[in-house]
Amino acid sequence: MRRLIIGDIHGNRDALLSALEASNYDPTSDRLFFVGDYIDRHPHSKEVVDLILTFPDKVCIRGNHDQFMIDFLHQDHNQKSISSVWAEHGGRSTLESYGFKMRSNKKNKILSSGTIPPDHVDFYNSLIPYQVTPDNKAVLHGGFDLNLRDMSANYIIWDRLMWKTAIEEHARGQATFSCFTRFQMLFIGHTNLLSFPGQQECLPQKRLNVWNIDTGAGFTGPLTIMDMDTEEFWQSK
Repeated sequence: MRRLIIGDIHGNRDALLSALEASNYDPTSDRLFFVGDYIDRHPHSKEVVDLILTFPDKVCIRGNHDQFMIDFLHQDHNQKSISSVWAEHGGRSTLESYGFKMRSNKKNKILSSGTIPPDHVDFYNSLIPYQVTPDNKAVLHGGFDLNLRDMSANYIIWDRLMWKTAIEEHARGQATFSCFTRFQMLFIGHTNLLSFPGQQECLPQKRLNVWNIDTGAGFTGPLTIMDMDTEEFWQSK
């Protein structure tokens, strides 16, 4: 059984299909680990979730963009607007993929409601903040508290300090914080690598024992799938 990690998708269904094809994904034997941020920005968020629901063996991590949807689902169903922060970061395209009509002159105003299917509601509500495998590899969206004190979901889905610190400590050649020494390997997304220095292609990056596989599929970059055990990776075209 291969264990395949999939980066931030952000409504980019075509990239997901392309990356799965490149990896020769086999639903009868492969297990998929998603680092979160399935929705927002690209126009096919609903279709991405439709596709993910068909995969038989999967672990689905919660991202900060997914939290926007979870918060929306827990609010008044007759609401006429979404948070301006979510609207600015792709929430409008997500709701439009579910049939919502949004006002053209105000990004966060809902003109008429669409339908979010019950199995999608269950999917969003079931997303977990992180997963640690039996061989001590962690899959999460943003990052752990450096000393593993704040293990709240809200911290983990929003954190960027762990990746920043991994870059700094890698340059010094020493890992000093518990978030690095506690785990054999960590796989994250959240901080896209499109502007990462020193590369012309957008490739996943490893610093210390942290792999960042958000290669910018939410913007103009490819989607990355990585084999957790061999660290071989494939990208969408």
